[in-house]
Amino acid sequence: MKVSYLEIYNEQVRDLLSDKCSNLMIVEDPVKGVIVPDINEFLVCSAEELASLIYAGNLRRTMAPTLANLVSSRSHAILIFSVEARDRNRNLKEGISYSKL
Repeated sequence: MKVSYLEIYNEQVRDLLSDKCSNLMIVEDPVKGVIVPDINEFLVCSAEELASLIYAGNLRRTMAPTLANLVSSRSHAILIFSVEARDRNRNLKEGISYSKL
């Protein structure tokens, strides 16, 4: 399983697991569905690794005070889990299934 984490703020898409602040594109792939081509994906093998990535991403989120909350998030954050399964008995390209949450 791979994990990526992005933020949408002021119509800009930013990778929360990268130090780069570039605006990423969201596109639709006919096989994989909606994807962000240049986003970092990290292989996750434990709950601790996942928690560490979420914590690091949360530190990069855009925050600003409001009257109701002094540390309010000013963005939408999307955590993406990507799973790729391969059928060992089939051709390399035909036997791949993709799933995303």
